[in-house]
Amino acid sequence: MPCVPATGGVQGYCLKLSLNQETKIAQQVSGFTLCLYLEQHPPLSEQLQTIILFESIRTNTTMNKILLSLLMLLTHFSYGQPSKYDEVINYYSTQKNFNGVALVATNGQIDYLNATGISNRQSGTMLTTKSKFKIASITKTFTAVLTLQLFEQGKVDLKVPFGKYFPTYKGEAKNTVTIEHLLTYSSGIPDITVNLDMQPYQLPITIDAFIDKYCSGKPQEAPGIKSNYSNTEYIILQKIIENVTKKSFETALRENILQPLKMENTDMLYSKDIVA
Repeated sequence: MPCVPATGGVQGYCLKLSLNQETKIAQQVSGFTLCLYLEQHPPLSEQLQTIILFESIRTNTTMNKILLSLLMLLTHFSYGQPSKYDEVINYYSTQKNFNGVALVATNGQIDYLNATGISNRQSGTMLTTKSKFKIASITKTFTAVLTLQLFEQGKVDLKVPFGKYFPTYKGEAKNTVTIEHLLTYSSGIPDITVNLDMQPYQLPITIDAFIDKYCSGKPQEAPGIKSNYSNTEYIILQKIIENVTKKSFETALRENILQPLKMENTDMLYSKDIVA
């Protein structure tokens, strides 16, 4: 939700959240407590803006296991024992090369919050409890919220082919696939980028050119038959949001979600930015 783009590029978005100041809101939006770790991604083109085009959870299996183990250990300690939490954090920091922020909360109240490790290896910036993290494909939740807000306002119909709102889309799917299909990953449109890793997202390219090249393939099956998670549908939804609102995704996000919810520590991440 959603640290997202640089000007003029593919605008899928990867938002950034500050754990200590927006934990409650993050829980409401994403459905679970965010406790994410920092990981290295190849530098992105300054023109590339992609919301959810980062699959961070799939890129570091070993670190995922470490983080999961860490969270499980933290939850086994009784509350009010910060020294015990510190012991766990110190162990994973010194023995397992853990860099990140750990959060333990009960009923929305923070019991323990601490940071350890490096935020930016090039500059040597250290992590703090106010550090912001890319939340990768969790950003899709924000895209879905913006889409459903347009539905509630009567500006889009979930049941009609999306070509009504994206007439310049070059694929045949615009005549059969609905916004509901896009929201539920059941469009049948192939994810051409799935075997290309991050390469398509590192090139200077506009969102229109990106969709033409990677998101306009012939549907592999009839819409609504099967749900198959991918980035394709949500990149198309981003363009639809921009077409309907006549605003950039970034502006729509800020005006309709971030500002109303006073999410002052959540925003778009540009590839040229260094997030401490």
